[in-house]
Amino acid sequence: MTDHANLPNTHMPMHLAFVMWAMDCGGAERQVADLTANMVALGHQVTLFIGSGKPSFYPLDPRVRVVAPPRPPDEHARPLRFQWQLFLALCRFIREYHPQVIYVLLVDTTLTLILASFFTRVRVIACEVNNPIVDPQGKKLRLLRKMLFPFVDGMILQTARVREWYRAIFRGPFRVVPNPLDCRQLPARWTGEREKVIVSVGRLEAQKDHATLIRAFALVHARHADYRLVIYGEGSLRAALEAQRAALSLTEVVALPGSVKDIYQRIYKVAIFAFATNYEGYPYALMEALALGIPTVSSDCLFGPADMITDRENGLLVPVGDAEALAGAIMRLIENPAWVDEMGRKALAIRDVIDCPRVTQEYLALAAEVTAHR
Repeated sequence: MTDHANLPNTHMPMHLAFVMWAMDCGGAERQVADLTANMVALGHQVTLFIGSGKPSFYPLDPRVRVVAPPRPPDEHARPLRFQWQLFLALCRFIREYHPQVIYVLLVDTTLTLILASFFTRVRVIACEVNNPIVDPQGKKLRLLRKMLFPFVDGMILQTARVREWYRAIFRGPFRVVPNPLDCRQLPARWTGEREKVIVSVGRLEAQKDHATLIRAFALVHARHADYRLVIYGEGSLRAALEAQRAALSLTEVVALPGSVKDIYQRIYKVAIFAFATNYEGYPYALMEALALGIPTVSSDCLFGPADMITDRENGLLVPVGDAEALAGAIMRLIENPAWVDEMGRKALAIRDVIDCPRVTQEYLALAAEVTAHR
């Protein structure tokens, strides 16, 4: 693990900006919080534009300048009116603060920023943080991505397979780097007796497919009644998942405590991390579980899990949407403690891949490249 305080800064100081609509609880938002902290630590000026004007769920380094529009765009307005308001807010932000490079995450915000860049000449680096085959949803947004993404100055892509997908759209400079994680914040891997808890972390939305996980846990609980399931996260499917939990008579053993800020302290001693997601980019929750050395099973979705997990070495992979396969994998972990302990130790190797200072240098290298070639 590398300490960013001792990491050489090979790039001249720059004024860098990140554009986000909101900084809620989520992987992209966590990524921005970690990257901005590391960039200011290396002597760069960093400005974070938050279009919604709402405070960040994650703590931000006090040296990061946070900017919000005086009158945030109305997210409940008609889509075109909302995008027009956001476009104007971005143009004003760029002309007032003059960043050299803007990093932007999430496709819909990226599209609006690209349009603003035509009028402000700012350099834009688009960061793909999801599965581009599935996200964005809707033909119009996908068509706009195809039309506008060729105009960005650079791209951050999380896996080689995502890079292959983007070859047809973008041929400019890029970096293939995973999500960053500040590994200094992680507790040491737990070596004592693990709690009989199966945990998952993710928004309560269809993408994360917690319904399959609850069905799988019903099968596990029938054989291992001393285990509980805890799913951290919040979202629009809470009522449906609570109803499913009740229908399967699991109310006393399946908990949905919502989003929490002390997630590491809550999960690092658990027996198993289970991830039933339908599609991903490079999922933070799975990455964090492996970095904590928690025995892990994940659906083998596009993209991400197979880039982190070598099946039966540092974790288990199962088919997407297969509750029986997921239950079987969880029970294999429960019933083979020695194998599981070795698997958890091997999982710690991901820390060297995702450590935030290393990833930050890749982001900075791309910023230096796009500023030198325009």
